[in-house]
Amino acid sequence: MHLLNVLDLLEGVQVIERKIFLAIMYSGLRMPQFRAMRFLEKSGRTTVSELSRKLNVTRATASVLVNELLKAGLVVTVENQSDRRSFYLELTESGSKRLNAARAEISVVQTHISRDLSDQTIRVLNNFSETIKWKR
Repeated sequence: MHLLNVLDLLEGVQVIERKIFLAIMYSGLRMPQFRAMRFLEKSGRTTVSELSRKLNVTRATASVLVNELLKAGLVVTVENQSDRRSFYLELTESGSKRLNAARAEISVVQTHISRDLSDQTIRVLNNFSETIKWKR
């Protein structure tokens, strides 16, 4: 049986991660902001508590992140009609544009990395990524 060389794999992932972080920074975002905005885009609206669960961070960390996004005008709060003590978060048009800019930067990195790989290698790595995500 062959074993996956996890330390070499980790090094490779770290190189890709640094490139992606840098690409996202070109759009004026940090990775936590990008992840939060992606979730907001998918969900339409969410609460800070939901966001903290989805991002796997504390409620306090999510609150700090949300305050950054609010201050930058990338998200807005919307009153929760059923519970006046809470509110929803929604992505603004400016937030959507910034998210798309980050995606465009990521696409450049993705293309750069992919061009040196065979189609078979890309399929194997994509399948591996999907398998690992389900194991969490």
